[in-house]
Amino acid sequence: MGQGTGWSDADIYTKLGIRVVAAPFGNTSHPLLALSSGHFDILPLGVSEYERFLRQFTAHGGAGIVADRHLLIRYPWYRYIWVSMTAPNGALLWEALDKGLARIVADGTFEKIYEKYRGKTGIPSLAGRRIIDLPSPYESMEDVDPRFRRLIIRPQ
Repeated sequence: MGQGTGWSDADIYTKLGIRVVAAPFGNTSHPLLALSSGHFDILPLGVSEYERFLRQFTAHGGAGIVADRHLLIRYPWYRYIWVSMTAPNGALLWEALDKGLARIVADGTFEKIYEKYRGKTGIPSLAGRRIIDLPSPYESMEDVDPRFRRLIIRPQ
């Protein structure tokens, strides 16, 4: 299985005993070039990534790569907002984000916004696929602020 050097997803596959081949990728067409050259046999990409990678690859003359239309690999992956504390006003930005997110979670605004847009940006081509759920070494409730734990969506 191919992964970019430093991609955290590699840990998920490695811990499951899947052989991972890591390679340094400089742009979005490099992973598919490595795949098409036989450097590895499979390259899992995020649902928000694979179409962009494939478009970039074919725009530069690449061919012979297709996205699988039958499987979906799914594992927990929390989303974080990173703030540089060395940036000017980084601490103030962090404080404002923390207070603002806490406020909209506490009063239900966050969920209203989420529900309004949920599914509107979904990818119809994912419907009907066989889902393979994998555990993640990054799935730790302790990593999520207790104020936000109720927002975690679990597969049904």
